[in-house]
Amino acid sequence: MASIKLRSHRSYPSHATITRMTKQMYQGPGVLLAGALNRTSSSGLVTNIYDSADGTTAGKVAIYTQTGDTDLGQTVPVVFQGDADLVAGTATAGVGTGLIFTEGLYLVNSGDTTDTTIDWDLWFKPLIKRTVNIVTTGSAGSAAGAAQIWQGPGLWHGYGITLDVLSPSTLDIVFRDSITDAAPTVMTKTNYTTTPGVKVLRKVVTTTGEDEAGAAVTTAATGAYNNSGIYLRTGLRAVLAQGDALTRAVKIEALFEV
Repeated sequence: MASIKLRSHRSYPSHATITRMTKQMYQGPGVLLAGALNRTSSSGLVTNIYDSADGTTAGKVAIYTQTGDTDLGQTVPVVFQGDADLVAGTATAGVGTGLIFTEGLYLVNSGDTTDTTIDWDLWFKPLIKRTVNIVTTGSAGSAAGAAQIWQGPGLWHGYGITLDVLSPSTLDIVFRDSITDAAPTVMTKTNYTTTPGVKVLRKVVTTTGEDEAGAAVTTAATGAYNNSGIYLRTGLRAVLAQGDALTRAVKIEALFEV
């Protein structure tokens, strides 16, 4: 299993020569699990954490935003939980543990001029990334395509997805635990409506589980959605249908733990 990492950064908003309001915390894919914030005074701090590996924010996805003057996680670090895609038959509406990122963690503090120091601690887990670009062929509205993303057992945490700007709203995406197109389906996304041309990050979760006594745990209220992801037996395959013929219909950056 991947190890847990901790990265810390201290900013000096009130000191002109050592301001250091931004920091590249990590480069590489992973899942942001928890954080802690310690400040010296209240002064309108705004913090954004971007999925970025090069210290830039243009065209990058912000995975976390915090606005407020309250310290966080000083006794016990706060855990991060974000929107997540549910398993077969549904598209969204779940909550998953951690915030996935495909490039890196870039911390940006702003809006603060009086704090003596601002301390951020971030706990995260590095993951393995596999990227595929899927070609679709066929008639408009009925073009299809498929690609193998991962082969072998593992834990699928989530994925980044970018649709071609010409992708139709009828596009269907099916994720399968397989190396063929006719094996178990672990997630279905019908008429996928993510804005074409814009990268979107999606955590994945399962809705079924059991407690220590063997009783079913199936509702969000009891924490069923607060799990790490979906376990794979054989691998992960993406199958597209109802699309248009495009040379790069979908780019998928999937994140795995082994």
